[in-house]
Amino acid sequence: MLHDLLLELELLGTFEAAENSTLLAMNDNAFEYLANWGMNLSSIDPELARGIMKYHFLEGSFTSTNPLLAIETQLVHSVLRPPILTNVTDGAVVKLTAADNESPFRIECGIQKVLPVVEADIHYDSGVLHTIDENLVLPHNLSETTNLGNLDRFWRLVQKAQMSELLESLRDTTIMLPSNEAMEKYAVQLECLAPEDLRTTVNNHVITSRILYHTSFGASGPEVAAVSGLKLNLSRDSIGRLFVNNARVLKQDVLIYGGVSHVLDSVLLAKPASAFNVESDGLWRYMVSLRCFDEEASFETRVFEKIQGDDFIVDWSGPDDKGNAQNLPKPRKWLITWVLALYVLSTTFSSSVFSAAAAVTAKEYETTVQTMVFGGTSLFMLGFAIGPIIFGPLSERYGRKGPLVIGYVSFALLQLPAANAQNLFTIFASRFLQGVFGAAPSAILSGTLADIWTPKQRGFAMPCTGTFLMIGPVIGPMTGSVIVQSSFGWRGIFNFTAIFTLAIAAVTYPILTETYSPVLLAKRARRMRHMTRNWALRARSEEQDRNLKDVVENCLSRPAKMLVLEPILLLMSTYISVVFGLMYIFFLAYPMSFANERHWDSTSAGLPLLSILLGTIIGGALIILTVGTNLSPDPKAGRPQENRLLLMMLGSVCLPVGMFWFAATSSPETGATPQIIAGVPIGMGIILINMQGMNYIVDCYGPFSNSAISANTFMRSLFASGFPVFATSLYSSIGVARATSYLGLFGVVLAPIPFLLFKYGQDIRSKSKWAPS
Repeated sequence: MLHDLLLELELLGTFEAAENSTLLAMNDNAFEYLANWGMNLSSIDPELARGIMKYHFLEGSFTSTNPLLAIETQLVHSVLRPPILTNVTDGAVVKLTAADNESPFRIECGIQKVLPVVEADIHYDSGVLHTIDENLVLPHNLSETTNLGNLDRFWRLVQKAQMSELLESLRDTTIMLPSNEAMEKYAVQLECLAPEDLRTTVNNHVITSRILYHTSFGASGPEVAAVSGLKLNLSRDSIGRLFVNNARVLKQDVLIYGGVSHVLDSVLLAKPASAFNVESDGLWRYMVSLRCFDEEASFETRVFEKIQGDDFIVDWSGPDDKGNAQNLPKPRKWLITWVLALYVLSTTFSSSVFSAAAAVTAKEYETTVQTMVFGGTSLFMLGFAIGPIIFGPLSERYGRKGPLVIGYVSFALLQLPAANAQNLFTIFASRFLQGVFGAAPSAILSGTLADIWTPKQRGFAMPCTGTFLMIGPVIGPMTGSVIVQSSFGWRGIFNFTAIFTLAIAAVTYPILTETYSPVLLAKRARRMRHMTRNWALRARSEEQDRNLKDVVENCLSRPAKMLVLEPILLLMSTYISVVFGLMYIFFLAYPMSFANERHWDSTSAGLPLLSILLGTIIGGALIILTVGTNLSPDPKAGRPQENRLLLMMLGSVCLPVGMFWFAATSSPETGATPQIIAGVPIGMGIILINMQGMNYIVDCYGPFSNSAISANTFMRSLFASGFPVFATSLYSSIGVARATSYLGLFGVVLAPIPFLLFKYGQDIRSKSKWAPS
């Protein structure tokens, strides 16, 4: 029957002409076996019949006495080549294995079918012939091989990843097939993988353009790359067991349409997955599969040891994770930045606006102007000093948005008791609480900008918001004077502030979003715990249990220690605090000078403050324009942090020059214009000293900059609360010219600080406990 079939299929001549070949000849029983299954090779498609018969014709002469068979399985190529019925370039493979008691040797073909040789070593002109009583089965495609070989769980994973057509089309490929038992061990965690991770996991098991039979495995390699890029080490141990990385090969050389596959006892993962159910059975099976514990340990100990590792830590998936606030769209970042600038503007505006009402309220409540300045401005600034101690830690515990909105809205609502106050206590208490809650935007500003901008980008964002921080106190007295002189009276100041701030809060609330990474990751971990029912998943921030001692250390003790022990911080904080206090003095001195000396009305007397505002804007623009130049630090370019002090040096000259200029031109005999213009260098000096000094502190203390800024803010606000009280008496007793000249001496005495730190700052930092090297 075989002879007639080969003749009919026009293969007889081809087979007889071949040299040194092996024919696996089906006997009559084999043809009857096929007929019983409804297949007659004489009547089916000739191409299919020829392909089947070519698979029975092997290249090379292999006899049962071949010594190689005694060593290991031989993989022999047939003359069946693509594109018909195989996708293996060198020809579909047949496996020949050593003899057993029933057969001279055995043959393995597609779907792991093993056939005995009935009669071996029949020699003929073209080589050798072995008789078999069943037909060889062609290597099937991957889907049929896995379904028929009890490996269907992996194929379902391939289908879920929508990669079945791709894998079936591959030529000369090697597929690592996890057994169904291995897939069951990882069932829950694989079920929870995102589509991209799912495809990566499938690709971990695929090697393209390379067929790696078991003969490719060595004692120490080789190492090959899967499609995903995962490195796979193909090794064998001293007793001949094969491994792919840490996964043992349970069944080697399973022949498939496009190459070969190996059955593994584990799933190949690029990194430990962390999404699976922690019910005892599932967790136990998972940990057994990873061999991650001593079998003598208790179950609770094993669980504890496992979940303490990084496998269950929820983190950003990479630098481009859209959940990270650093990856917000740039327009959204700028919107958030300008919202924060408005919040800071309105709260700092409130800090100085009451100075315009000090004289009016003193008369109404029959007290001194100094008392009203203390109760209306100094108490506000005292609260402004205390606020960061409260809202700084709150923003690190609960995120930025919640404390920011609560503080800002509370600040707005606290305007109402002051607007309707019938006694001084209500005014003073309201002003103090306004300062406490109004400090929220200033306390949270730097942290939020650090959340959304890179350090280089913050060089543009910080001066913008910092300028608003200075503009607010400048426009406060001018606006306050207009309102006080209107029909609304001094109570209109608080009503206006309440309406203004509540309107800003309502309009900007949808723009704000949470930006603090630890809080965002904690929210993600909570979602994942409920989605996967895996209660071991957690963010690193959730592992920290901050108690009162930690809060005191970070928010009170450390800033105080740094202020005392760090020369740079002490000098900078002193200079910035004095300048900040002087700024609040000018809010009284300017209107007082033009009202008392030049006899302007109270509304007009506040307008010269616009010159300080202009100077502030010019100084802010200078800071922005010098970002990335030699006037800004860049360690990579060899520019130290002290370069930040170059603009501060300019400010240290501008401030006393402007103050002496203001004093010298304050006489009524001198025109008002020169005195007004003096405000420009004053404004420039104030913002350059404040902003560049703060930036220098951040540069110097890196991870401890929050503590350094807290110390600076507290000291700065205390000076701002105290200076206006004694300045009122000073200006009343000795006049504008002499008082401003005396205060200008503060600027002269402190002016050398940035010059000294520019020269010696690097040496001082090298000896610091808190400044990173």
